Amino acid sequence: MQLPTTTLSLFLSLLGYVSAYNIWTCSEPNFGGECRLITTGWGGCNDLGDWGKQISSIGPDSGGWCDFWPAGSPSCHTTAGYWKYITYPGIADLGADAPALNKNVGTYYCYAS
Repeated sequence: MQLPTTTLSLFLSLLGYVSAYNIWTCSEPNFGGECRLITTGWGGCNDLGDWGKQISSIGPDSGGWCDFWPAGSPSCHTTAGYWKYITYPGIADLGADAPALNKNVGTYYCYAS
């Protein structure tokens, strides 16, 4: 028997399994300017594309963490130079606390805690 996707998602959420994870991103420090909620799954390398060139503050949900790499870096490789581990509540001012990522976020990889 095959369960419909909505039934399966509801069942997994009742078991406490979270398959989606949110990252709040904004174009200005202190979560100001234009903001976008990025919904992603656990694992897998994800590219923020052009939006990553506008991000100045970033905050993952509680219950996990994400690693972020600057644009132009080899995607999601911790041995490939600079990367930043970010947990909830995030970084309100990338320019002050992670200048290599300020308006320069390329890829990310999120993990469940």
